[in-house]
Amino acid sequence: MLDTTTIAALGGLTGLALLLKEFVSALGAVRSGVSAREGKRKSDIVQQRDEAIARAKSETARADDELAKRRVADEYAARLRLQLVKNGIDPGDAPAVDRTIPKA
Repeated sequence: MLDTTTIAALGGLTGLALLLKEFVSALGAVRSGVSAREGKRKSDIVQQRDEAIARAKSETARADDELAKRRVADEYAARLRLQLVKNGIDPGDAPAVDRTIPKA
């Protein structure tokens, strides 16, 4: 049977095993340079970075699309101006961009 000394020794060994387990996990966190809280923070930062990169790519695509549309419109305006000149009509001065295109 188990006497009190054996039970006390088993309890002590269990406590030491738990302490050793905590020590090993803390040592692993120190070696990786990330504590539990910082690990979550790091993953949040990575997610925010990925979202920012996606927004930047989306904005770049939108700006490229806007530029392509503006070039098509400029080309069409130049063709119309050329037709006016060919038909002997003075196209006049270019409009003041500050008054005709609203600022964003």
